[in-house]
Amino acid sequence: MWSYLISYIKGLCLGGAMCITSYIMDYTVSYKSQQAILKEKTDSFAQAHQYIVHNLIGISPIAYLVVDKCFLSPNQSFSIFHYMCLLLTQNLGYFFVHREMHRNVSLYGYHKFHHTFDHILAPSIGFAVSHVEFCVAYMAPFIIGAFIFRPSEASFLAAICTVGVGNLLIHTYELKDVPWMPGLISPNKHITHHEVRNKHYAAPIFDFDAALDYVMVDL
Repeated sequence: MWSYLISYIKGLCLGGAMCITSYIMDYTVSYKSQQAILKEKTDSFAQAHQYIVHNLIGISPIAYLVVDKCFLSPNQSFSIFHYMCLLLTQNLGYFFVHREMHRNVSLYGYHKFHHTFDHILAPSIGFAVSHVEFCVAYMAPFIIGAFIFRPSEASFLAAICTVGVGNLLIHTYELKDVPWMPGLISPNKHITHHEVRNKHYAAPIFDFDAALDYVMVDL
Protein backbone atom coordinates (compact mmCIF):
# COMPACT_ATOMS: atom_id res chain seq x y z
CA MET A 1 0.00 0.00 0.00
CA TRP A 2 2.75 2.43 0.97
CA SER A 3 4.69 1.67 -2.20
CA TYR A 4 1.67 2.69 -4.29
CA LEU A 5 1.33 5.90 -2.33
CA ILE A 6 5.03 6.66 -2.83
CA SER A 7 4.71 6.08 -6.59
CA TYR A 8 1.69 8.38 -6.71
CA ILE A 9 3.54 11.09 -4.75
CA LYS A 10 6.52 10.84 -7.12
CA GLY A 11 4.16 11.33 -10.06
CA LEU A 12 2.49 14.22 -8.28
CA CYS A 13 5.85 15.89 -7.64
CA LEU A 14 6.84 15.41 -11.28
CA GLY A 15 3.59 16.84 -12.61
CA GLY A 16 3.67 19.65 -10.07
CA ALA A 17 7.25 20.56 -10.98
CA MET A 18 6.35 20.73 -14.67
CA CYS A 19 3.29 22.85 -13.90
CA ILE A 20 5.31 25.29 -11.77
CA THR A 21 8.08 25.46 -14.38
CA SER A 22 5.56 26.33 -17.09
CA TYR A 23 4.11 29.15 -14.99
CA ILE A 24 7.53 30.51 -14.13
CA MET A 25 8.36 30.64 -17.85
CA ASP A 26 4.99 32.25 -18.59
CA TYR A 27 5.67 35.13 -16.24
CA THR A 28 9.36 35.61 -17.00
CA VAL A 29 10.51 34.68 -20.50
CA SER A 30 7.01 34.96 -22.00
CA TYR A 31 5.53 37.70 -19.84
CA LYS A 32 4.41 39.88 -22.78
CA SER A 33 2.84 36.96 -24.60
CA GLN A 34 1.12 35.76 -21.45
CA GLN A 35 -0.39 39.20 -20.89
CA ALA A 36 -1.54 39.37 -24.52
CA ILE A 37 -3.26 35.98 -24.18
CA LEU A 38 -4.90 37.04 -20.94
CA LYS A 39 -6.21 40.20 -22.59
CA GLU A 40 -7.35 38.74 -25.90
CA LYS A 41 -8.63 35.34 -24.78
CA THR A 42 -9.74 35.82 -21.19
CA ASP A 43 -12.33 33.03 -21.12
CA SER A 44 -10.09 30.56 -22.96
CA PHE A 45 -7.20 31.49 -20.67
CA ALA A 46 -9.16 30.38 -17.60
CA GLN A 47 -10.22 27.11 -19.22
CA ALA A 48 -6.67 26.50 -20.43
CA HIS A 49 -5.30 26.61 -16.92
CA GLN A 50 -8.00 24.26 -15.69
CA TYR A 51 -6.83 21.78 -18.31
CA ILE A 52 -3.18 22.34 -17.39
CA VAL A 53 -3.71 21.68 -13.69
CA HIS A 54 -6.03 18.71 -14.25
CA ASN A 55 -3.63 17.13 -16.75
CA LEU A 56 -0.42 17.62 -14.79
CA ILE A 57 -1.72 17.28 -11.24
CA GLY A 58 -4.69 14.98 -11.80
CA ILE A 59 -3.85 12.59 -14.65
CA SER A 60 -0.03 12.48 -14.66
CA PRO A 61 0.40 11.01 -11.13
CA ILE A 62 -2.00 8.17 -11.94
CA ALA A 63 -0.16 7.37 -15.19
CA TYR A 64 3.17 7.48 -13.35
CA LEU A 65 1.83 5.14 -10.67
CA VAL A 66 0.78 2.59 -13.29
CA VAL A 67 4.13 2.72 -15.10
CA ASP A 68 6.19 2.67 -11.89
CA LYS A 69 4.41 -0.38 -10.46
CA CYS A 70 4.01 -2.34 -13.70
CA PHE A 71 6.80 -1.58 -16.16
CA LEU A 72 9.89 0.09 -14.66
CA SER A 73 12.89 -2.08 -13.89
CA PRO A 74 14.14 -1.59 -10.32
CA ASN A 75 17.52 -3.20 -11.00
CA GLN A 76 18.76 -0.97 -13.81
CA SER A 77 20.61 2.32 -13.82
CA PHE A 78 20.23 5.08 -16.37
CA SER A 79 20.47 3.81 -19.95
CA ILE A 80 21.01 6.16 -22.86
CA PHE A 81 19.55 3.45 -25.12
CA HIS A 82 16.30 3.27 -23.14
CA TYR A 83 16.21 7.04 -22.85
CA MET A 84 16.42 7.49 -26.64
CA CYS A 85 13.93 4.69 -27.27
CA LEU A 86 11.42 6.36 -24.96
CA LEU A 87 11.93 9.73 -26.66
CA LEU A 88 11.45 8.19 -30.08
CA THR A 89 8.39 6.20 -29.01
CA GLN A 90 6.71 9.18 -27.40
CA ASN A 91 7.51 11.60 -30.24
CA LEU A 92 6.50 9.15 -32.93
CA GLY A 93 3.28 8.23 -31.14
CA TYR A 94 2.43 11.88 -30.63
CA PHE A 95 3.16 12.69 -34.27
CA PHE A 96 0.74 10.13 -35.67
CA VAL A 97 -2.03 10.83 -33.13
CA HIS A 98 -1.66 14.60 -33.59
CA ARG A 99 -1.66 14.35 -37.38
CA GLU A 100 -4.72 12.09 -37.33
CA MET A 101 -6.60 14.52 -35.08
CA HIS A 102 -6.08 17.18 -37.75
CA ARG A 103 -6.98 14.96 -40.67
CA ASN A 104 -10.01 13.27 -39.11
CA VAL A 105 -12.92 15.64 -38.48
CA SER A 106 -14.44 13.37 -35.85
CA LEU A 107 -11.22 13.42 -33.84
CA TYR A 108 -10.40 17.11 -34.22
CA GLY A 109 -12.90 17.98 -31.49
CA TYR A 110 -10.50 16.50 -28.93
CA HIS A 111 -7.72 18.79 -30.20
CA LYS A 112 -9.67 21.90 -31.14
CA PHE A 113 -9.27 23.74 -27.84
CA HIS A 114 -5.48 23.73 -28.08
CA HIS A 115 -5.79 25.72 -31.32
CA THR A 116 -7.79 28.41 -29.57
CA PHE A 117 -4.31 29.82 -29.11
CA ASP A 118 -3.03 30.54 -32.58
CA HIS A 119 -0.77 33.53 -33.28
CA ILE A 120 0.41 34.09 -29.68
CA LEU A 121 1.60 31.29 -27.42
CA ALA A 122 3.10 30.92 -23.96
CA PRO A 123 4.94 27.88 -22.54
CA SER A 124 2.12 26.53 -20.36
CA ILE A 125 -0.20 26.35 -23.40
CA GLY A 126 1.75 23.24 -24.34
CA PHE A 127 -0.26 21.39 -21.70
CA ALA A 128 -3.58 23.16 -22.39
CA VAL A 129 -5.16 20.22 -24.16
CA SER A 130 -8.28 18.15 -23.57
CA HIS A 131 -8.02 15.27 -21.12
CA VAL A 132 -8.57 12.78 -23.95
CA GLU A 133 -5.74 14.26 -25.99
CA PHE A 134 -3.44 14.36 -22.95
CA CYS A 135 -4.07 10.68 -22.23
CA VAL A 136 -3.86 9.43 -25.82
CA ALA A 137 -1.22 11.68 -27.40
CA TYR A 138 0.94 12.60 -24.40
CA MET A 139 0.72 9.76 -21.86
CA ALA A 140 -0.09 6.63 -23.89
CA PRO A 141 3.14 6.67 -25.97
CA PHE A 142 5.18 6.86 -22.75
CA ILE A 143 3.24 3.98 -21.23
CA ILE A 144 3.68 1.90 -24.40
CA GLY A 145 7.40 2.72 -24.47
CA ALA A 146 7.79 1.69 -20.84
CA PHE A 147 5.92 -1.55 -21.52
CA ILE A 148 8.17 -2.42 -24.47
CA PHE A 149 11.57 -1.40 -23.15
CA ARG A 150 11.20 -1.82 -19.35
CA PRO A 151 13.52 1.13 -18.54
CA SER A 152 14.87 2.17 -15.18
CA GLU A 153 13.13 4.95 -13.32
CA ALA A 154 16.08 7.26 -14.06
CA SER A 155 15.77 6.67 -17.81
CA PHE A 156 12.00 7.14 -17.68
CA LEU A 157 12.22 10.36 -15.67
CA ALA A 158 14.90 11.76 -17.98
CA ALA A 159 12.72 11.11 -21.03
CA ILE A 160 9.65 12.68 -19.41
CA CYS A 161 11.58 15.78 -18.38
CA THR A 162 13.12 16.14 -21.85
CA VAL A 163 9.72 15.92 -23.55
CA GLY A 164 8.15 18.23 -20.97
CA VAL A 165 10.79 20.93 -21.36
CA GLY A 166 10.71 20.54 -25.13
CA ASN A 167 6.95 21.04 -25.06
CA LEU A 168 7.40 24.28 -23.10
CA LEU A 169 10.09 25.57 -25.44
CA ILE A 170 8.17 25.02 -28.69
CA HIS A 171 5.24 26.97 -27.26
CA THR A 172 7.43 29.92 -26.24
CA TYR A 173 6.60 32.71 -28.68
CA GLU A 174 9.72 34.66 -27.69
CA LEU A 175 11.86 31.84 -29.14
CA LYS A 176 10.19 31.99 -32.55
CA ASP A 177 13.21 33.51 -34.32
CA VAL A 178 15.89 31.58 -32.43
CA PRO A 179 17.91 29.21 -34.69
CA TRP A 180 17.28 25.55 -33.86
CA MET A 181 19.25 22.36 -34.42
CA PRO A 182 18.34 20.59 -37.70
CA GLY A 183 16.29 17.48 -37.13
CA LEU A 184 14.59 18.90 -34.06
CA ILE A 185 11.25 20.66 -34.06
CA SER A 186 11.77 24.39 -33.52
CA PRO A 187 9.49 26.91 -31.81
CA ASN A 188 9.16 28.60 -35.20
CA LYS A 189 7.79 25.45 -36.84
CA HIS A 190 5.36 24.68 -34.05
CA ILE A 191 4.11 28.25 -33.85
CA THR A 192 3.59 28.10 -37.62
CA HIS A 193 1.59 24.91 -37.06
CA HIS A 194 -0.70 26.84 -34.70
CA GLU A 195 -1.16 29.51 -37.34
CA VAL A 196 -1.79 27.34 -40.40
CA ARG A 197 -2.73 23.98 -38.80
CA ASN A 198 -2.02 21.83 -41.86
CA LYS A 199 1.71 21.17 -41.50
CA HIS A 200 4.46 20.67 -38.89
CA TYR A 201 2.58 18.06 -36.85
CA ALA A 202 5.71 16.78 -35.09
CA ALA A 203 6.43 17.74 -31.47
CA PRO A 204 8.12 18.34 -29.19
CA ILE A 205 11.64 17.05 -29.97
CA PHE A 206 12.15 15.23 -33.27
CA ASP A 207 11.07 16.69 -36.61
CA PHE A 208 9.32 13.66 -38.10
CA ASP A 209 7.64 15.85 -40.73
CA ALA A 210 11.04 16.68 -42.24
CA ALA A 211 12.17 13.06 -41.94
CA LEU A 212 9.11 11.77 -43.80
CA ASP A 213 9.45 14.47 -46.46
CA TYR A 214 13.07 13.42 -46.97
CA VAL A 215 12.16 9.75 -47.28
CA MET A 216 9.36 10.48 -49.76
CA VAL A 217 11.64 12.67 -51.90
CA ASP A 218 14.41 10.08 -51.71
CA LEU A 219 12.03 7.36 -52.88
